This record gives sequence, C-alpha cells and structure tokens, in this order.
Amino acid sequence: MKIVRNNKGYILLKRDVVAQFKNLPVSMLFKCEGDAKVYASRTFIHLWGDNFETDVSLSSLVFFDPVTKLRLEGDACPIHIAEKGGHFSQWAQLQIASRSTQCFLESSVLQMAGKRWVLIAVKTVQSTLVLGGDDMAPVSRHITFNRLMAKFASQLINTTKDKKDRIFDECLAAYGSFCNVDRCYLFELSEGRQFASNTHEWVAAGVSPHKDELQDMPISGLPYLRRILTQKGVFQIDDVALMPKEGCAEKEEFEREKIRSVLIVALKNGDDIFGFVGCDIIGSPYYWQEQDISYLKRIGAMLANTLNHIHNKQQLESTQGKLIKANEKLKKLAHIDGLTHIANRRLFDETLTRDCARHWKNSTSLSLLLLDVDFFKLFNDEYGHVCGDNALKAVAKVLEASCIGNEDLVARYGGEEFAVILPGATHAIAHQVAQRIQSNIHARQITFTSAPHNQRLSVSIGVASLESPNKLTPVRLIKRADSALYLAKSAGRNCIRFWHDMPQSSSSNPPQ
Repeated sequence: MKIVRNNKGYILLKRDVVAQFKNLPVSMLFKCEGDAKVYASRTFIHLWGDNFETDVSLSSLVFFDPVTKLRLEGDACPIHIAEKGGHFSQWAQLQIASRSTQCFLESSVLQMAGKRWVLIAVKTVQSTLVLGGDDMAPVSRHITFNRLMAKFASQLINTTKDKKDRIFDECLAAYGSFCNVDRCYLFELSEGRQFASNTHEWVAAGVSPHKDELQDMPISGLPYLRRILTQKGVFQIDDVALMPKEGCAEKEEFEREKIRSVLIVALKNGDDIFGFVGCDIIGSPYYWQEQDISYLKRIGAMLANTLNHIHNKQQLESTQGKLIKANEKLKKLAHIDGLTHIANRRLFDETLTRDCARHWKNSTSLSLLLLDVDFFKLFNDEYGHVCGDNALKAVAKVLEASCIGNEDLVARYGGEEFAVILPGATHAIAHQVAQRIQSNIHARQITFTSAPHNQRLSVSIGVASLESPNKLTPVRLIKRADSALYLAKSAGRNCIRFWHDMPQSSSSNPPQ
C-alpha cells in the first residue's frame, strides 16, 4: 500500500487521504493521478442520491456539453484535462449510472507527499439551494428566473398557433436547464379529456426522450395522478419508490422511464384541467423545494394562458367562419330561385343595373333575352303542376348549358318566363345564343301532345341589344326585350324576334 508523509512528519496511508477529502464540506470528485478509481465527497453523495457508489471507475463517469449535447470524451473529458495540469471551469452535464445532472465544474490539483491529486468541485442548482453558500444566491436566482419568465411571456402574449410550438420548446428547455432537471414536458388532453399526449419535451444531455411513445395515453390508466391533480393541482413525488399502492399504475410507468422523482402541475381553464406540465429526475430521489414548485406553477400558468388564448382565438375564428358561410348561404338563397336553382328576379335586377352602367361607362355591347315557355298554362292543365315544375327545371338547365360566357346570367323572371343577360354580346352573338337555346330545347324533346309544334315543348324569345353607348335604363331595356317577345308570340310562338324588328307604331304595345 502506498504511504505518504504530511508536513509534520506523520505517516499517512492513502486511505486516510481519501477519508480526509471525503469529509470536506465540498461537493467534489477526486482521484490520485494514475489511478482509475474516482472518489466522491460525502457532500456530493448527499446531493447526488443514495444510489451513488462512493468509489467509481473513471469509465462510469460520462460528461456532456449541455448546449450541443455531445459527449465530452478523450482529451475533452474534464478529468483528463485536469490530470494534464489544465485548470478549467465550465458547465457540463454529468451522468453517473442512471442519474444525470447539469453541473458547474471547477478543477484544481494538490501535491501531497510527491503525489498529485486531481480535485473537481461539482456545483449544481440543488447544491446552491440546499447548502446555501452565498446568502444572495437564492435572491439572484429568483431575479434570473423572473427575467427568464418575462422574456418568454413577451413572446407568448400574441403568439400564433404556428409559432407557439417553437416557443414552448424553448421555454421548456430554458426551464429544464435553469432548474437542473433531467426532463421537462407538456401534456395536452384530448377534447373529451379521455386521453393525454406528450406534445412538447426537453431532455438533458444523456437522457432518453419518451415523447413519441407517450401519445394518446388513456387518462383512466393514471387514476392517482388524475385525482391528485384534480384535488391539489400539483402532483409531487420526491421518491417514486415510496409511492402509495393507489399509485401503482403511475409507479410502473415512472419506473419504466427510470424516473425517481417527479413534479407535475395541472393546466386549467377555470376548473377544467386540459393538460399538465412536469419535470422529473432520473436515477435518484430529489426532495422538491418550495421554489421548485413555485417556478413550475408559474411556467404552467404561462403555458395555460397561451393555450387558452390560442384555443379561444381558434374558436372565434371558427365561429366567424361559420357565420361567413351562413351569411353567404343566406345571400345565395336570397338570390337563387327555389325551384330551378338559377338566379331569381332580385339578382337579375341587380345584375342588369350594374351591366347597364358598365355598358355606358366602357362603351361595351350588352344584350338581353326574355323567354316564355309556350302554352305553359295548357301544359300544367294537361300534365299537372309536378310535371310543370319539372319542365321549368329542364328549361333552366338548357339555358345554363347554352350560355357559355363567364359573366352571362340566366334567371327566372317570373312564372314560366326566363331572362338571359349577355354582357359584351352584340346583336349577332345574341342571335346565335337564342338559336342555340331553341335548338337545345327541341333536342330535349319534352312531350306536350297539345302543342302545335310537333307535340313538343317550345319557347318564344325576344332579344334587345345595345351596341353603341346608350344611357338606356334597365327598365327601358327590359321593355324593349319584352316587346320583342310579344312580337314572337304574335308570330305564332316557337321563334325569335328582335326589338329593332318592331314597327314603330307597335313597339309600345303591351306584350300579351
């Protein structure tokens, strides 16, 4: 066994040096240069947990960069750096066995009787809170947390659904790193509050994530968690091993995830719990402090407010969307004929007024067709009103199929009368459309045994066109087309007539 002398000449065994270091009131790891074994002070063990072995091998200590989450190994390993004589002070994620914690590491080297001892002070958030130290540390920490909260609160005030995921992830990461926990997460409940899904998760370096596997979990399978959150709003477990029998389902899940200590806060909208935010410690128990609970409650309240705001905004937008659709439907119903489902008289009047004004302003052509189903009263008497309605529907479909202009309007003018507005159509084009309508009506071959025209239903058409700028009112244009329709009826029906064909003496005669 190696022996060293102190400065007073006493003979000390190596184990005595180790015992002295272990009793120092400092959280630290230490080793003798060249040895593979690493020792820990009692203070370190107290903070780390009962599962920690006092003597461990160097290979069982794993360090991670807390920012990149990359493993610090080889020449980048803090212990190797210290052994080579390099002094360092840095943050790192330290993992031993199943426990992982973010620590501030500071190294030093002592010479004792010709041997070099490497000492690494290990400070965690928990060590500052439990052991005290600087009296101002808790105050400074509280100020830092308030600044952190203010930063995220300002981002979340008016955040949108597409941006909130990124901010939530950053918020959980900042909280997890600040409070030095292993995992921090957000669960949201389904609309019926029957299932819980892990929507956001942050894990420390070296800690396994579980977000993907924690989806659509039945709340009925977590009765203890649900009861405590409902009654108290906070679910606090310092040591999972000591959970009551009532929490056996939750304990089984925690142990599966290697959780030893867990803290969860309910997210509420009034009395309705719609989710929860939580954090946990892996590997060893941790006795949650009052400030831990307070900080998590504030995070939970901030996330809950944001989710409520987004939900309310979505509900408002959904309601507004439904109202817009309802108004559009009502507007459509107000302008559509209930029988034929083409434009009604109201929409016809509005459209013709607009097109007449545009004709005068832009010097564009405009034509109007008025149609009448020949001997329709006789058709109704012979076949009944149901067949009469079906005949009007068939005529309306023929008119829609015959008018191919993007702005053409087909309307039911009244009873068995129909109207067609043809913006930009000259007299010649209007004539072609009228001929196409008659041809298509004949092609439908709607039986009408009492009709004088091949025992088929037919229509008479009157056409009026404006080709040069004319401040003709819609009423006068309608009167012209109606006069032309009267002329077509007078000519024996089943034909097309134009307003300019009217004799001047008969143009003012009322149509029959």
